[in-house]
Amino acid sequence: MTSEPPAKLAQAVGEKLQGVAGIAAVTITDGNGVPFGSMGDTDARRDAVLAAFLGTRVQAMTAGGDLRGKGWLLPESRLLHASCSGRNREYLVVPHGPIMAFATLRPDAYAEVVLDQIVASLKPRPA
Repeated sequence: MTSEPPAKLAQAVGEKLQGVAGIAAVTITDGNGVPFGSMGDTDARRDAVLAAFLGTRVQAMTAGGDLRGKGWLLPESRLLHASCSGRNREYLVVPHGPIMAFATLRPDAYAEVVLDQIVASLKPRPA
């Protein structure tokens, strides 16, 4: 990953996500719900807290053992992304080291396509 300070990393991630088609708004936050910045029409504090809550809940579900009551233990799992919908919108939570991106998608966007673009934009570039 990277050893950049979270605020510097958040700025770099925000700049990379500005070019991703299908994103209406994005908030960059840490795991505690502290917003580092946002772009688009969004309430950064609300989105940061929601991202932290969702990220924590999903991470606990994947790392804590019994996924959906099926007896599947996932001892080495980690959160790759989470998606949810509400208020006629879809949202993606994508962790990146010590920070998370909370993306509000445009109504005509497909979460899977946007997620692929986010993941590709966050991959380290060869030096």
